[in-house]
Amino acid sequence: MRLLLVISVLLIVAFVITGCGSGVDSVQPQHRDTPGISGGALNAAATETATSSELDYQGWKALRMQNGLVEIVCVPAIGGRIMSYSLAGHNMLWNNPAEYGKTYPQPKSEDQRKWHNFGGYKVWPAPQSDWHGPPDPVGSPLEGAAWEGKITTASGAYAEITLTSPADKTVTGLQMTRRIRLYAGTTKLTVRETFKNVAAKPVRWSIWEVTQLPGKLAKDKDFSPEAQAFIPLNPTSKFTDGYTHLVKPDKDTEQFAKIANNTVVQTSYKHLMDKIGVDSVAGWAAAVDGVSGYAMVKRFDVKADKDHEYPDGGSTVENWTNPDEAYMELEVLSPLYDIQPGQEQSFEEQWYLAKMNGPIVGATDAVAIRVPVTMAMADGEATLSGEIGAFAPGKLKIAFMDATNNSVGDVVTMDVSPMTDLKLDKKLKVPAGAVKLALKVNDTKDKLVGMVAELPIAAATAAAPPAGAQAAAPTAGTQAATPAQ
Repeated sequence: MRLLLVISVLLIVAFVITGCGSGVDSVQPQHRDTPGISGGALNAAATETATSSELDYQGWKALRMQNGLVEIVCVPAIGGRIMSYSLAGHNMLWNNPAEYGKTYPQPKSEDQRKWHNFGGYKVWPAPQSDWHGPPDPVGSPLEGAAWEGKITTASGAYAEITLTSPADKTVTGLQMTRRIRLYAGTTKLTVRETFKNVAAKPVRWSIWEVTQLPGKLAKDKDFSPEAQAFIPLNPTSKFTDGYTHLVKPDKDTEQFAKIANNTVVQTSYKHLMDKIGVDSVAGWAAAVDGVSGYAMVKRFDVKADKDHEYPDGGSTVENWTNPDEAYMELEVLSPLYDIQPGQEQSFEEQWYLAKMNGPIVGATDAVAIRVPVTMAMADGEATLSGEIGAFAPGKLKIAFMDATNNSVGDVVTMDVSPMTDLKLDKKLKVPAGAVKLALKVNDTKDKLVGMVAELPIAAATAAAPPAGAQAAAPTAGTQAATPAQ
């Protein structure tokens, strides 16, 4: 009997230690690092599968996806927001601690309308002047309302969570659905937003994706200019400076500067009010935590033709800097869609993470580019240089290609990882018949992740010499890759 009593006590103690919550984990991140991924920044490693689970996050019931490298946390109760997108525990999204665990009823009168800024990522209908939020207009339960959230793929090559808003039949005519997928073996996340017309008449909206980023990166600072955003400029922009101010700034903040030969606008956060719109057509934008050295890249489609109209004078990407709470917003907009009753329109972003600092001057679906990849030619050798950050662990493959796009000569490989950037400084012998140099990233299973760059080789260098003749010395020169967009 005494033995049975001891065993019972031990079982109770074990139950208390492991927790009781029907298998729901608890995550209470401190500052900006999220202890949900074991191991931390130095030994985070991709797992074979991506998984989904439930958890408690800062007092909310939440849904999480993980793959060993990356963790995503979304909270259905506050507009289906994504509150954490972290690499090795480092969350790139701003959270508002004053709102942790709180939810609010939808306003029933204008007097009850108050915006509760939870942070993270959400979507709004644009133009803002037609929506009249935030906060939600009376009768429009979208931005701050409780959404339905469910795990639609628990584990596998990707994990998936779907969140659905209540139907707003009278104010916007919209019901929103957010499908989030995290893929195994990479930092890649896809966020697909769908607007469905649930009204009895046509509606016209742009899907306006709003990501809040921290403007304070150190506890002993009020703000951090090292909190940066990067938006590629349109070489044929309609705006005089390549971008336009959408609000009257507090003052000449000098938060914005053109870099990379005036091809990219860089924001350095200074805790002042301003907002710019950019008619960018490159299809990417990036944010950097310059204190800890982490980068987040978004990729998306842009419809740069006369048949597609964008809000705010043609802005495809916008950047708001907040003067009160220390954060800024990187905002991506779809074209304006005419949606008939019962029909849907969708817009998707691909998100990526890398352990690297700015500036970010280019991006592909495989890497962020800090220094464009270039190739200098001399004496039959190509000297390759540049600086990139990979979105997935694997190999960078460097191959010379002939006119039929077949590899010639040896293929050079280099290890890549999201946990460290790669500085290229390599000499390569140019084989006969080579017309270009191609750089691509393959994952740990040798499957193509994406291209980095293709660099053409001058004809005199690439051509094989006639039989029995002495090869002419190649003309020295440098070829630079245009960052893939």
